[in-house]
Amino acid sequence: MEGKIVSVIVPVYDAENTLESCIESLLTLEYPKKSLEIIFINNNSTDSSANILNEYKDKIRILEETKKGASAARNKGIKESIGHIIAFTDSDCIVDKNWLKNIISPFFESGNELIGVVAGKIKTMKPCNYIALSGDLIHDHHKAVNYEIPYAISMNWASRKDVLNNVGLFDEDFIRAQDSELSLRIFKSGYKLLYNENAVVYHKNPDSFRGLYRKGYLSGFYGRKVFEKHKEFINQIDNKSSNQKFFSIFSSIIRNYFKNESYLNLLCLTVYHFGRFNGMLLSKFKN
Repeated sequence: MEGKIVSVIVPVYDAENTLESCIESLLTLEYPKKSLEIIFINNNSTDSSANILNEYKDKIRILEETKKGASAARNKGIKESIGHIIAFTDSDCIVDKNWLKNIISPFFESGNELIGVVAGKIKTMKPCNYIALSGDLIHDHHKAVNYEIPYAISMNWASRKDVLNNVGLFDEDFIRAQDSELSLRIFKSGYKLLYNENAVVYHKNPDSFRGLYRKGYLSGFYGRKVFEKHKEFINQIDNKSSNQKFFSIFSSIIRNYFKNESYLNLLCLTVYHFGRFNGMLLSKFKN
């Protein structure tokens, strides 16, 4: 890893409640400062985020992106970064002090030349209620990376910069699910996705059923758009319809009821996936 510069890229939109904690966690990373670039991209924030960023202007790089969406913000960071490896997290996350060295370490192991993405463990930021804690199940990165059609979540992601440039950056037409879409292009290009449980970030999850439903809804709405863009490739691997996948999810929830999931977890998963299904349906009708 010696000599390889890593750029950590964080998009920011109205993140005044979590931004300072995120910055502080990145500044205390166990990684050589001479080989680390930390970039925050202010994406038209209307709260005090810009002022908070300015307080750290001597310790981080601050960029501005006026085009709406995390895709455009991340792309701005990638284009202006100097790192050989790019790592992503979000402004509502806190990273473990060893996160960066753990998430990039697989790139330097023999036989891993075709790794396109390393995805780390996403845990719920505590203290929190049981609704927020259900995020540990929703953000199961190990399952995501090992699906038949794998994907990574951009709040805990690292890639070689040349891989991102080779396959194209984030699709700026996607306001959500842009990480799933880019993951799919990386996978289609012959690269592998790898999970490293030792690369840990803590995420502030929705703590109300309304917020959980909305999260599922947006996931379903934009997830269908990813499917429509890559329909031919996805159907070569998995030809189940969206309805079949939805009922497969609920069958899994019911099976878990008779295993070891708690009633509260099942309730939260049901709310999330119901929102997801409704998002998929509305997205279908709008196309």
